[in-house]
Amino acid sequence: MKALRSILEEAIRVWGVEALASGVVYSWYQMRIFQLVSDEFGLKLYTPLWGKDPLRLLSEEIESGMEIIVTGVAAEGLDESWLGAKLDYDAVERLEKLRFRYGLSPIGEGGEMETFVTDAPFFRYRIRIVDSRKMWKGISGYLNIEEAILQPKLL
Repeated sequence: MKALRSILEEAIRVWGVEALASGVVYSWYQMRIFQLVSDEFGLKLYTPLWGKDPLRLLSEEIESGMEIIVTGVAAEGLDESWLGAKLDYDAVERLEKLRFRYGLSPIGEGGEMETFVTDAPFFRYRIRIVDSRKMWKGISGYLNIEEAILQPKLL
């Protein structure tokens, strides 16, 4: 909360920000946090993904041309092999099975998984990861991106 407040204070001061956009889908905890800080700073809260089915949302993101990789995992069923994995239709099917088996959020909204978008239709450049390392400890881990470059897209 402290970091979020600090960033919002600067954004309001420097750019005159009047609204806060969040990608919260169904976590009431996250929604409450964003609503609290929005109210505190008098900002309009915009949550276009709120209430969407997580598997359908993930499929729509893939269909739109977004390229998403897994950069962190912290839930039963998500092992080291997920780190750096691209979220594609096969991954969606695997996540759906894990959702029913372990009760995890297929989009990681409960902290089960972190992701990183390397390309999207609205990006001017694609992000190419040149070097990364998987960091694993116990039952969780993350992908440490050590070097990345911006690549122009072909028109």
